[in-house]
Order: sequence, then structure tokens, then C-alpha cells
Amino acid sequence: MGIFKVLGEVALAVAFPVPYATAKGAQYVYNKSKEKTYNQAYQKGKAEATAEYAKSTESLEEKLKAAAARFNEYKYYEEFLVASFAVAISVAYCDGELSSEESEDMKEFIGGIAYNKLPQVIKDEIQKLFINPPSFNDAMEFVKKVDRSKWDLFEEIIAMITLSDGVERKEERAYMEAWKRYKVV
Repeated sequence: MGIFKVLGEVALAVAFPVPYATAKGAQYVYNKSKEKTYNQAYQKGKAEATAEYAKSTESLEEKLKAAAARFNEYKYYEEFLVASFAVAISVAYCDGELSSEESEDMKEFIGGIAYNKLPQVIKDEIQKLFINPPSFNDAMEFVKKVDRSKWDLFEEIIAMITLSDGVERKEERAYMEAWKRYKVV
């Protein structure tokens, strides 16, 4: 404080002691009231922000759970799709050769119209199966990853590939018999 301000304060206190004290007291009460109002507003804002953060966190958590569920569904679909191709390729090659009809039927019926739109990683995995055809046991390793409730579809795939070239060979019949024994174990 400057010297003249201090002298002015002293002069006011000496000349008007009660009004001066009252004015100072009022100033103190006003400052405390203002501080209390500020603190209340701050605490209210903090509580609202905390509630909003909690709400947005819950929303994000719900979105992440939904995304994870979709990811799991997609993962199961990928596993089923690859297992289906593994079985189909295995059946097609069990007689020693893959006919063009068998190959086309696989792509058309298993992959569907969207075969060309599959993610590259899935196409690559399927291509590996065409290059190195799985045995029955190798194909069953893929099947094991698929929910048992979907296993009936593999029997339909085996039947479709067996009939796709118009000739049912003894190796294909043996494959179907091996499948029937495998699925009940």
C-alpha cells in the first residue's frame, strides 16, 4: 500500500471509527459471500462435469462393447468361411483333382456373390488352401474353431462338392462317411 493510502485509512478510522469498521466489515462479508458463491458455482460445475464425463464414459463403454460384439461376430464368420473352404477344397481334392465346376461352386455357394469383396486377408487364406489342399484331418482343425451348431452346414458343403462335377467317386463317399463319424465324436 502507498503511504498516502495508509494515512487515509488511518484518518478514516480515527475520524469515523464505527462507520469505518462497518464499511470494512461489510467489505469482508461481501468478499466472503462472493468467495462462497464462487466456490458453490465451482463445485456445481465440477459435479456437472463429472456427471457428464461419467455419462460419456458409459456411452463410450457401450459403444466399445457393441464394437467388440460385432468384431467377435465377424471373427466367427471368418472362421466359418475359412473352415467351409477348407472342407470344400479337401473334399474336391480327395479324389486327386479339383474340377473347374467344384472350384466355381465353392466360390459361388460358399463365398456367395460377395466372394470378390471379401477382405484380402481372407482371400489370401483361402488361396493358401487352394495351393496346399488340406487333408481331412487338416480341414477338421478348421472345423473345430466353428460353433457346433453350424456343423450341419459342413455336411451340405461336402454333398454339394461331391455332386458338383456330376460324378460321385468312392473317395468322396469315403469322405462323407469320415465326416459322419467325426461329427458325432
